[in-house]
Amino acid sequence: MKVAMIQATYRAVEPMVEAFRQITPEFETVQFVNEQMLAAVNKRGHVGEAELRMFTRMMLEAMESDADCILVCCSIFCSYVPLMRNFTDKPIVAINEPMLARAGEFRQNIGVVSTTPTSGPHTQEQIEKAMGEHAGSASFLHEIIPEAAAALKAGDGERHDRIVAEASRRLIEKGASCVVLSQITMAGGKRFLGKTPVPVLTSPEEGARAVVELCKKLSGK
Repeated sequence: MKVAMIQATYRAVEPMVEAFRQITPEFETVQFVNEQMLAAVNKRGHVGEAELRMFTRMMLEAMESDADCILVCCSIFCSYVPLMRNFTDKPIVAINEPMLARAGEFRQNIGVVSTTPTSGPHTQEQIEKAMGEHAGSASFLHEIIPEAAAALKAGDGERHDRIVAEASRRLIEKGASCVVLSQITMAGGKRFLGKTPVPVLTSPEEGARAVVELCKKLSGK
């Protein structure tokens, strides 16, 4: 089986490839990357017509490829996945949905690690949305670590991952029932955690599992 990944930054490629390598090495992955798309969104402050056209062009290329499934790996564009499903019979998975859905199952003391003051509340909002009618009973714990983003930008991936791991441990010590690493690039932090008493959820792992289960179901295996 082959999975086409829609990426807006090369930094997210390795965590996604590694997730599939660990979970199901027999799956082949192919990357469709356009960093200009994300840069334009950051400059504008939201997804505009030009950025949506860039995203659509990449999606159409993936649809026309020999991939069996498409995984949208940029959370900014995940809301457009339902629209894109109108143009292909290939299954399309939004990277954050499986992780958010699983996090919502815990309901109490859901820990969220994020690198900006806005991404934490946004992740909480997405989890609550995934919880539906149970959202009102949820409680959250947050760790915001802008120093991790600074380390990654400076090219120090190991320091970034260690900061993510330390933030995750703090949430576990505070009583988190699970820990959500809100960005794809945070997945590497798990390598410095070892065995934890509660699940540490990443979108690459949860997304990869969801794609594998979906593809196997569609193929009848």
